[in-house]
Amino acid sequence: MTGPDNSRTRAREAAHLAILLAGAAILLGLSIESLPWRNGLLRAPSTPFDNSLASALASDFRLFAEADAILPLGVSVTTISEPRDPGRETSLHRAAIALLPRRKIYPAALWSLATPNLEEQAAYIVVAGRKPSQAPGDLLLLEMPSGTIWKRRRG
Repeated sequence: MTGPDNSRTRAREAAHLAILLAGAAILLGLSIESLPWRNGLLRAPSTPFDNSLASALASDFRLFAEADAILPLGVSVTTISEPRDPGRETSLHRAAIALLPRRKIYPAALWSLATPNLEEQAAYIVVAGRKPSQAPGDLLLLEMPSGTIWKRRRG
């Protein structure tokens, strides 16, 4: 059967196929447009927070990753912010507990209340933010844009 009905059916099927392919191409184009090109599609993020809504935590994560590599196991550590902010220091304390395993973490603040008596017990200080104008320790171990790491000399 090669009559006019068969050729109309083939033309209709070809039109349907063209519409489906065009729709798929449009959806593919929209999907590609929504990809995070500016963040480097072919490059892995440096921290788990880089492409998230919590991207502000990425610098703290980098600082704690460096601290984990520098600080010996078993030492006591406290985390402070510059400028000092008990709310931020509470968050830093929680992050330090998670990111600095096998170290004793003393809080500089708990529930947004300063705890100077606990903070003073730590042998090492991780400072998130700019370098403090007054050194919190005696020996600067690391300085990077996201913060500094200090050691106190016990005397």
